[in-house]
This record gives sequence, structure tokens and C-alpha cells, in this order.
Amino acid sequence: MVDIVRKEWQVRIHWLDRFTIDAEDLERDNETEVPFKQINIKELLGPKFVKYKIQTQAWLIILNDDGSLFLPAGTGAGKTESIFVPVLDILLENKNAHILIMIPTKALSQDLDLRFRKMASNSELTIQLYNSSVSRKAKAKIRNKPREIMIITPDTLMGSIIGTRNEDWYEYLTRPSMIWIDEFHATSGTLGTALCYLIRSLYILNPSLRVFFTSATLPNTLEIASLFPFPSSIISGGSRHGEIQFHIGTIRDFEKVLDVMVRDDGQFLIFIENKRKIEDLITKIKSGGIDRYHADLPDNERHLILSKFSQNQLDGLLCTSAISLGIDIPGVKNIVFYGFPRSFSLLFQEMGRGTRDYNSRGNVYLLLDESKLIDLYYKSHLEELKRDINTHRSEPVIIDLLNKKILQGMVLFAIKLGLDTLEKLKENFQEAHNSTLLEQIITWLFIKGLITKNGDKYEYFKEAADEFLLDFIKNLRPGFPKFKIWAAQDGREVELGYIGAENIPYRACKGNYYIKEDKRYFIKEIDSNRGEIHVVQSKEHYISKNLVSSVVSLVNELKFKKYLDLGIRLADFKVQVRPKMLRNYENSETSEGTLIIEEKPSKYGGVFELNYETKGLLIEFAPVQNEPLNQMVLYQLAMILLQNARVMINVSENEVDCFQHHERRMLYFLDRSCPTGVSQQLYENIEEILLKTYQVLTACVCKGGCEKCSIPLESNFLQPNFNSNDIYRKEELLALLRRCLHESGSLE
Repeated sequence: MVDIVRKEWQVRIHWLDRFTIDAEDLERDNETEVPFKQINIKELLGPKFVKYKIQTQAWLIILNDDGSLFLPAGTGAGKTESIFVPVLDILLENKNAHILIMIPTKALSQDLDLRFRKMASNSELTIQLYNSSVSRKAKAKIRNKPREIMIITPDTLMGSIIGTRNEDWYEYLTRPSMIWIDEFHATSGTLGTALCYLIRSLYILNPSLRVFFTSATLPNTLEIASLFPFPSSIISGGSRHGEIQFHIGTIRDFEKVLDVMVRDDGQFLIFIENKRKIEDLITKIKSGGIDRYHADLPDNERHLILSKFSQNQLDGLLCTSAISLGIDIPGVKNIVFYGFPRSFSLLFQEMGRGTRDYNSRGNVYLLLDESKLIDLYYKSHLEELKRDINTHRSEPVIIDLLNKKILQGMVLFAIKLGLDTLEKLKENFQEAHNSTLLEQIITWLFIKGLITKNGDKYEYFKEAADEFLLDFIKNLRPGFPKFKIWAAQDGREVELGYIGAENIPYRACKGNYYIKEDKRYFIKEIDSNRGEIHVVQSKEHYISKNLVSSVVSLVNELKFKKYLDLGIRLADFKVQVRPKMLRNYENSETSEGTLIIEEKPSKYGGVFELNYETKGLLIEFAPVQNEPLNQMVLYQLAMILLQNARVMINVSENEVDCFQHHERRMLYFLDRSCPTGVSQQLYENIEEILLKTYQVLTACVCKGGCEKCSIPLESNFLQPNFNSNDIYRKEELLALLRRCLHESGSLE
């Protein structure tokens, strides 16, 4: 029990542990003279600006035209000034040069646009923002007269290259002088893989292109740098922050911690992953000095909130990770985590929003959520948690250059750009060529009618290929495509919202009921080509949950390894999910609970089927004589493995799905419809993940199992479907893991 005392008030909070993270400063460099030709550092950055060594090193590399640059450095290290300042000088010196600044998210690009404009306000350079938030009229104006600095997201860039008929705009986008990719770690997975191939293609078109990468967490920098064909320098820097008092507690004390935040003299950020939880909490907080910030807010409202917070007009924000990238607000003193973040990389990224001045002091409050298994584990393994925090544990960026789905789109995109011979494609897709995958992809593009051949050149079938690529880009980010829902109302159709394609076979086939704000709508039609569902409001209060058939087929085995009693395969898979029985229910207050009011076999031709190809991991448990394995054990193990994996390899819930074989002892972990590369990381780290899972289960003090350690979250993708009243099977889980781990000596 610890008392926090501030003059006339005190709050008593039980901390599990507290420790100090010493202040960290960067090496200063007041001696090196940097040959800027057009700018004056003191005028640009102010007389109090302090140069750091990593900045002068970056400035010299960029100004001396010394190739490309990777700059992984912690928060507060001045990465923005390291790149933006010399770029300004080059653009002022060379009137024909221009740069594309690629930002991974729309929200961050809008926030950084304001910061860049302020830094360049006294120059004659023009900064333009081009993303989906910009009006059509403004976009047309930009296309007709693009200027020196363009801020754009990677998918917007690729979509613009495909969709334009403006030759000057096409030339501007495909032949920049420089490209700067900020927060590169945030592109990990499908987007990063596509981005890697895009940069390669643009470099072949323009060998004088220079590319700059900045990232707060990039532990595998050397590996990533080796994937690009151009010479690169690597400057690694630490971080800059003041002394931090790190407190570990539980969310039971959240209200007390909030009371401390409101009464303290510094600004604060409270990170909560669930947007609905943020909206629920903000309605209960009476203080007018607290607001919320997340990506679902309208752009103008989000900017206004951030502006008020930056000007110290707000004391604190309840926010998601949307504010964790690139936001620099000097007055933030306290950081609160409502539950453990989904990865260590995110933990450090969000911690870096506070106590950014070396001479300042601040606090981090990590409130563990005991309803989550990994939080429960770290509650009983505090020394391990402290070690991981003090050693800055972080997850690698995933780039999978043999990702078949990405290759299909990016080979076609390269042909669109003019890499239209086999030799040029081999140069750009060397890894795929060495594995014979490139030739398979080219054949596939021919079969699909997306390309043809004229002599030794491949020709791009514009209409069909453009449509394919635009759909490919739309689905680059993890997850399935969204279907827009339209309701008939007063002779017109009103938009109700969206539903993910992965949920349609289970709950939203033609003839089912869709729920929106306690209203029920009958589903009349599903248009798969347009991605639309058409409904009419119903007076009946029914809900739908269909019985489905899931078929997972292994198409091509890529890697195999034997680990004790486990056979572990990395492979390409085909997945088909289709409804077997359409079921509509009504809620009953009787002891029978939910009653089926309608049940009919589906006709596969008239309902939505989910079909996709992806990469995945297959784990097969060796049979044990006279010891059948209950399917419920595999069901529980699947989600527990993923919960533990997320803090080791940065897995989020929208990147991977679980299936299980209904007869054999098999678990499938599949990347979502556009593979993210997560399954590759699962394959490489499965032994460590299994061990961590065993440790997490044994850390729970229950005997036979409880809702914290043995019952996973409900998942549509696990077969067969289990009810919430299934018995706990913790002892069987532990016995299974002991068999897998015992011979290795891991449990000794």
C-alpha cells in the first residue's frame, strides 16, 4: 500500500511493484559543421535548438548525396528534424526536385501535415496532403499542380498510380527525387511487403532515387536494409526522456489513478485499446479537462481535440494507439495503460509520448487487466516484466517476400510501371525467381487474363488489371473486405454501417436478420461484386447464427520441422466457409434460453460463401495410445497460444484466424485473406510460445480451470462450435503441453 501525497490531498493505491527508469539523453554535437546552402538552423528551429550526433550524421549523409538511410531511434530522438531539415535544404537548392513522404496511416499523415507546415512556414516550399480525407476538388487541384513536398499513404500512392490518366501526375508519383517512409515499423506485414516491392520497382525506374526510413522500433534493421537494392547507411540512436517512475498495478485501481491524474500538475494520456470502452468511460468522467481521441472520430473533431491538448487547454486524453505515432507534445507528464498493450513495441511507443525532456520527471502507470491471461501471467512474474521493459524488448518488422498473394498484385503492378520483361521482373523479384514462384505468378496472371505477351514484353490489360489491382490495394491491410449495409426507408436507401465478410456466413446470409441499435433488419440481398447488403426493417426481434461448414485445404507445403510430439508445417492453404443451415432465433426468458424459430438448409448458390487463399501454420499433435484428445482442449489451446504470441511477435486479433480439424489432432493458424506474414513468425517462434503458454497456465492459482486461464474468447472459425457452458479442461491442457515440452528440458 503506497500513499501518493500532493500537498492537501492523498490517494492510497496498492502497487504490485514500482521501479525507476533513469533519464536518458542523446550524445550532443556542437562541433560538426553541416554544409547547409539554403537554410539557417537557428532561424528554422529556434535559438534553443540542440543538435544531437544522430542528427548531424543524418544531415551529412543526406546533403552529401551519400545514398539512402535507415534511422531507427527511440522516441524523442529528433528523427523528424534529422530528415526534414536537410530535405528542405535540397528542395530549396534544386527547384526540380520533389519528395514523397509516406505515412502508414491517414490519421498520422493529417497530424504530421500540420507539424511540417509549421516547420516550413518561412520557406517558399509548398506542402500538400493527399489522402482519402482530402476533398475531390482539392485533390484535382493537387493533381494539376503537384509541388515540392507530398504527404501520402502507401495505398493512396499505389491507387493513384493505377487510377490516373494524367501523364504529368503519373510522372510525379513514379519518379520522385526522394522518398521518406516514416514510422516504418507500423507497416509490418502485408503493407510492408508491398511497400518493399514498390520501392524496388521505383528504384529500377529511377536509380538516382534516395529513400529514407525512420522508425522508433526496428530490431531487425540489418535484415530489412538487405532487402533493398540500393546502398544504405544505418544510424542507430537511443531515446531521449527524463526520469520515469514506473508503477505496476491493476485496473481495479483505475478510478484512483484517474483521480491522481486530474489532481496532478502535468498533462496525461490514458491508453485503452477498446474504443467502446473509451466512449463508455468518457461519459462517466465529470472533469471538463478530459477528452477522448481515436481514429473513428471525424477528422475535424480529432484535429480540434489534439490542438486543444497541444495548447494545454485539456488536462488529459483517453486514447487508442492512434496517438502513439509521431505526436510530440512536451507537456505530457503521465502515461496510463488500461491493461497490457498488445505488444512491447506498442508499450514503448506509447510510453514515449510522455516525459520527453531529459530534465523532466514523469510517471508510467501500467494497470494490468486480471481478466486477460497475459496480464495475469505478468502479475505473478513481475521480475520478468521489469526485465523486458528495462531491456526494451520489441518485435521484428515482418517482410515476407515470398507472400504469394502480395506477389500476384505487385508483379502485375511492376508490369504496369514498365518492368515489362522477364529480366526486369527477375531483377525486382529475385527471391521469388530463385524459388520458381515468379514464373508461377506470371502464368497465373496470363490465365486470369490480366496480361498478355508481345515479343519479349508483357502487356498490361488495362481495364481488367486496373480493377484487380484496385481491389488488391483495398485489401492490403489485415482483415477481410467490408460490406456496406443499405436499408430501404421512405422510398430510398439509407446506409446503416458495415459488416466484415468473415462474419457473413455465420450471421448475415440472405434470409437472416441484421441487428443495428436494437433494431432488426431482414436481409433481402447480398451483392458480392459491389460489396453491399440490402435489408428492410422487421418488426420481429429475431437474431441469426448459422451453422457453417469450414474446409481448410493444404495446397503447398513450404517448410516442415519436427518438435518432440509435434509436426509443424508452414504452408499455403485454401479456405472455404459456407453456411450449412440458416438459423434464426428469438430470445426467451424461459429456462430454455434462446429458441430456434426458423431453421432451413442453405442453398449454396444463393448464399454468401467466404473463399480465400492464404499462408498458415499447421500444428499436428502425435496420437497417444488409449488417450483420445478432446476437441475442446484444442479449442482452448488455440486462443491461449495466440494470446501469448501477441506479446512476442506483435500479433493483433485482426491478422490471424484459428481452425481445427474436427477429427484429427490438428490446429491451423492462418493469416487473414491477404497474408500478413504472422504465420511465418509463429513457425519460427512456436517452441518459445508453447513454453510461455505452459508458464501462463501454471501461473493461474485455480485448480481445475477458470474463465481467466482455460476458456478462450468465442471464435467463429473454430470447429466444432462449442457452447459457453463447456467444462474447463485445464489439466488436459497442461498434460498436453508437458508431453510437448518435457523431453526438451524446457520444464526443468
